[in-house]
Amino acid sequence: MTEGASISVDIKGVPADRRALALAFRRRRGAGRLAVILAALVFGLTVTFGRDALYRYTRLDYPLAATLAAVAALALFFVVLASFARVGRRRLNDPRGTFLRGFRLTAGEDGVKLVSENFEAQYRWPGILKMQETANHAFLYTDGAQAIIVPKRCFASDVEAARFVALIRAHVAG
Repeated sequence: MTEGASISVDIKGVPADRRALALAFRRRRGAGRLAVILAALVFGLTVTFGRDALYRYTRLDYPLAATLAAVAALALFFVVLASFARVGRRRLNDPRGTFLRGFRLTAGEDGVKLVSENFEAQYRWPGILKMQETANHAFLYTDGAQAIIVPKRCFASDVEAARFVALIRAHVAG
C-alpha cells in the first residue's frame, strides 16, 4: 500500500458509501431542498384547489372536503419525495459505474491519482478543494458538487487510513 512518500489504496465502493456522501453534502449545503419545495408546492395546490373541487363536485360539506383534500395533498407530498429518492438511488448505484467496480487511488507529493480499467485521472493539490472526514470515510472535494469517496475500510489498517488523512491534510485546507 505504501510506496515512499505516497499512499495507495484500492477502492471498491458500496451503495452505503454514496449515501454517506449524500449526507455529508446535506450537512454542507442543505441539499435536497428542491424535492421538498416541489412537494410543498404540490401540497399547497392540492389543498387549495382540491378542497374547492371536492366541495363543488361531490356536494360534501366544506370541512370534510377540506380534510380529504389535505389528506390527498399529504399523500402526494410523500409520493413526490419518494420519486426523487428513487431516481437518485438508481442513478448513483449503477453497477457499471466506476465507483462500484473499483479503482486505485494514490496520494503523493504531486496530488491524487485515480486509475481504473476505464480511466485515469490526476488531481494536482490545488484541484482538491477540501477534505471532509467522518468516522468511516474521507471525502476529497474536487468542486462544490463532486467528491472522491475514500472509505476507510479499504485501508489495510486504521494506522494506514490515518496516514492517508494526514497526507491529505498536509496539502489541503479543511
